[in-house]
Amino acid sequence: MVHHHYFLCKQPHMTLEEFYTYWRRRHVKASPTPILNLRRYIQGHRAPVPRGNAPFDGVTEAWYDNLDGMLEQRRHFTHELAIKDEAEFIDHRRIDILTTTDDLILDGEKKRGMIKGVFLIKRKPTLLRDDFRRYWKDVHAPIVLKIPGLRRYLHCHTVNEAYEWAEPRWDGVAHLYFDDAQAAERATVSDVFIKDALPDVDKFVSIVSEMWVQEHHILPVEERPK
Repeated sequence: MVHHHYFLCKQPHMTLEEFYTYWRRRHVKASPTPILNLRRYIQGHRAPVPRGNAPFDGVTEAWYDNLDGMLEQRRHFTHELAIKDEAEFIDHRRIDILTTTDDLILDGEKKRGMIKGVFLIKRKPTLLRDDFRRYWKDVHAPIVLKIPGLRRYLHCHTVNEAYEWAEPRWDGVAHLYFDDAQAAERATVSDVFIKDALPDVDKFVSIVSEMWVQEHHILPVEERPK
C-alpha cells in the first residue's frame, strides 16, 4: 500500500478549535459518496506538548492499494469537492505533501489517547538513497527502540517514483507512538533520546521537521483505538 501524508495549516482567521472542529466534523462530509480507492484515513491533530519545530497544525494520512489507485482518486470528482471545501479551513500557501511506503519497525498496539511524534527527515546530501535507508533501519532504528515508553515505531519511505522527477524535499517520515503526552515528554528528555538518538540523527540526516499529534481515525470506523 502507499501512505500519503498531507501536512497542513489552518486559515489565519480561525482558532485552532474551529480548525479542528471543521476538519473532523464538516470536512469529512464534503463528498456525498465515499472517496474513490481510499482504504484508510487518519487525521493527526497537533498536540500542545511535546513541542516540535514543524510549522504545521496537523497531518492527514491516507492509504491506497497502490500509486495508480491514488492517482485515479485525484482525477475523480470527489477529490475536486474535497479541495474546494479545504479552502474553507486550510491555508493552501502553507502545506506539504509526501507519498510513502511503510516499514513497520515496532508493531505495538494503538490505544485511544496516544501521542505520536511525526518526524519529516531529509538525508545528508553525501548519502545515496539506499545507503540512507539502510542506515536508518540497521543503525538508527535499534537506538530508537531503546527510548523509554516507545509503543509503536514506523518508517515511511518516500516512494521511488518521486525521485524520477526531481530530488524530493523529504526522504521519509518516522512515526513514534507513546501512551500519552507525559510519556512522550519523558522520552524526549531521556538519556537515550538526548545522548544517543539525537547525535546519531546528525550522522545521516540534514533536516528534521518535528511535530506531535493525536490521531483521529476516520476510515474505517472499526479501526478506532480502544
